[in-house]
Amino acid sequence: RDVAGIRAGTLHALAAQLDRRRGFAPGTVVLLDEAGMASTRVSARVLEHAERAGAKVIAVGDAGQLSSVEAGGWFAALTRKLPGPSLREVIRQRDPAERTALQALHDGDADRYLDHKADQITLHATERDALDAVTDQWAQLRAQHGPTSVALIARDNATRDRLNIAARERLLARGELATDGVRIGNRDWAVGDRVIARRNDRRLDVDNGTIATITTVPPDGTGVAVRTDADQDRVLDRAYVSDHLEHAYAITGHSSQGATVEAAIVVGRPEEFTQEWAYTALSRARGETLLHVIADHGP
Repeated sequence: RDVAGIRAGTLHALAAQLDRRRGFAPGTVVLLDEAGMASTRVSARVLEHAERAGAKVIAVGDAGQLSSVEAGGWFAALTRKLPGPSLREVIRQRDPAERTALQALHDGDADRYLDHKADQITLHATERDALDAVTDQWAQLRAQHGPTSVALIARDNATRDRLNIAARERLLARGELATDGVRIGNRDWAVGDRVIARRNDRRLDVDNGTIATITTVPPDGTGVAVRTDADQDRVLDRAYVSDHLEHAYAITGHSSQGATVEAAIVVGRPEEFTQEWAYTALSRARGETLLHVIADHGP
């Protein structure tokens, strides 16, 4: 929306709007970005409305990345049955060798990627060891590139939460985060906190997946004000903060899909690096991507 200058929203919100107003207007063209992540059921509702109205739907995505967290896979199935135009050249990464290695990973050749990244992979016996090392590395990269330009990516929510706690404690200890915050919904919030919205809310004009930085924390605990990474100011009330806001020093691979950063640190256990998840998480950075692999299998 911000870069292309066209009106945009989420697929779920569009489906609800179409159900209420009974379809698309004549002559509508729908651009469905990140179609590989789209839920099959919700996509079917939108496509049915498009068929009835004679609207044109252009679906753009990558079947080699993560699919929907709900039942999905329709885009991958469609591209196998009806191949269309494809972009094969990776352009996000500056290093041509990194681009080539990522393309190999995308196509299922993990060995070629691992050979290329051998000196950027760190092995840890336990998750505790990994948390300490990752937090140190993340703090250094954050100081070098800025808080919005470094992604700390984990496979599961439990590891992500532990990384968020460790990162936030590091900022507090270094005096880089305000200490006079508030506690809402079993989490502490302060000016400077990086956060992610986890639910669409048209009333507050915020989308699921929006990443932002807290700019104001009223002492009465009525909510927080944030500035999104697209430089939009929003005010989130206490109910939304309590139920649908999370810290975003670390995010999951699904939350990172579509993002571009300067540096990325990816944390996981060997079995968690499936082809789609690995390619998505390891292809977010223009510059360096560092891997931390945990040997133990967790609690």
